[in-house]
Amino acid sequence: MRAIGAVLAIFSLAVPLHATDKLTFDERVELVRGLMAEYVTLKSPLPRSKKPLPFSADGTFDKKMWEAATQEFGPAARLGDLVQISKVTLEESKIILEINGGLKSGKKWYDHIELGMGSQQNPVSQREITAKTGTTIEVIFAKPLSGLTSTDVKKS
Repeated sequence: MRAIGAVLAIFSLAVPLHATDKLTFDERVELVRGLMAEYVTLKSPLPRSKKPLPFSADGTFDKKMWEAATQEFGPAARLGDLVQISKVTLEESKIILEINGGLKSGKKWYDHIELGMGSQQNPVSQREITAKTGTTIEVIFAKPLSGLTSTDVKKS
């Protein structure tokens, strides 16, 4: 019994001391619901990128990095375009926003399969494959997200 008590004491010490820095469940739900499917008019051109583009919460970003991404993959949207947030992911001190579906190709493994016999072959998937023209943005905050609301994020 003493061994169990010692193990529990060790695990209780391993709990972070700043538990208030984390978002509560209700705060997480409010952030995701408040930002999901939101439409945004762009104030700057938005490049396509495989990796999330870093964007500081104070409104600054690395213009050279964004221009290099535009040169490599092209633009996701231009100045004044209306885009939609399609996915929201919350991390310790950043929010990752997928814009217009991200940069995934939309292809599935079953799009490459055909079934048939003899000279007749039909694809398994009957859906159209369209290339995605979105991107992903990583909004970086200087401190953990505790106490943050979707209204605060929309203001920044």
